[in-house]
Amino acid sequence: MGYTAHDLLIARRPHLPRWLKLSRYMATSAVCFGISEVVLIVLFGTHLLGARSAAIVASIAGIIPGYQLNRTWIAGRSHRSHFWREVAPYWATSLSIALLAAVVTGAANAMFIHESRGTRTIINAAAYMLTYATTLTFKYLIFHRVLFKPPMHAAKHAPEVPAGDTAQTAVQAS
Repeated sequence: MGYTAHDLLIARRPHLPRWLKLSRYMATSAVCFGISEVVLIVLFGTHLLGARSAAIVASIAGIIPGYQLNRTWIAGRSHRSHFWREVAPYWATSLSIALLAAVVTGAANAMFIHESRGTRTIINAAAYMLTYATTLTFKYLIFHRVLFKPPMHAAKHAPEVPAGDTAQTAVQAS
């Protein structure tokens, strides 16, 4: 069974093939990182905030759309969020990584304190990017293997596949 553009880009389903879920996660991460990186560069580069503060504000700017994208587009959830099972763990995980990004960005800024603001903006942006790149796998495992894991009852009610239908079996196995 092939996938339509709607299936690949838009459809919200709790049981997506692993490759599609991972592709959507990477796209979501790229969007959220792009937002946060621009915020970091603008806030630090224009002298509005220091390195650590700019990293925190930038992270929050990416966390906000990230929650909805992870929950609805990747995990296929449309019901009301459960605060203690979804919202609080998502924010706790995301803010922990944001604090790590702030520490790393602040340390990079301190190491190059005698460089120009423009040079430090580039260095800080690179340190911020490397922090998020190294935590990408950890976040995927937490968000989509634990936090937004498909409900068990949905798998139990999946339609039976006849033994001779190998094309359907191959699609369901992925």
